[in-house]
Amino acid sequence: MKCYIIKSGTEYIADVTRPIRVSYYDGIQIQDTEHPDEAKHYKNKSAAVNWLSKTLKSMQAERDEAFTKYKDNQGNGSRWYTDLYKKRYESMDIILKWLSKATVEPLDIEVPNHMKKNKIKWDDWRVQCNEQGKAHISLDILGTARYSCKCCGIKLKNIPFYNIYDGNGCRICIPCLYIRMDNIKAAFEGMDEEYRTDITNELILGEM
Repeated sequence: MKCYIIKSGTEYIADVTRPIRVSYYDGIQIQDTEHPDEAKHYKNKSAAVNWLSKTLKSMQAERDEAFTKYKDNQGNGSRWYTDLYKKRYESMDIILKWLSKATVEPLDIEVPNHMKKNKIKWDDWRVQCNEQGKAHISLDILGTARYSCKCCGIKLKNIPFYNIYDGNGCRICIPCLYIRMDNIKAAFEGMDEEYRTDITNELILGEM
């Protein structure tokens, strides 16, 4: 089926909620991909052209505003704000260069992502760190009662448990998961088959 994608050089606008994101440490960033099937698929050419035109216009205005604030703060305002505005207008220059070279191109693909009922979406931080699909989890067992199960509260001494590392961390004992195994299996098999397969494949690739 024919759809349209936005390409600049060898990269495409990625199929994410916010193609352009703000980060204090890195300034303004554009979310792109080198794979056409992971790009944002537009139903028609005009929609892609309109997004590109509006984004270029708004980015140029924001860049000019950030540059003006940078100049106004030099020697007068806080060094923190001066560095912030400098980082913003410099990162916007990179994005404007990317967008100015971008073109809208047709793509033939079996199922464009705008037609999918369910689409896989990843946490922004994971995408930024290229950690999407990689499970930060381990199966552990300890001979001390230092930790307890987040689900039932049992002390995890000599009881195997799954340790989830991200954020504040979480530990779930294997008995809690075991007695819910049938429900877990039923919930998994009850998902849309194509969506379930896509997620499983992504998770397997993430572990490689």
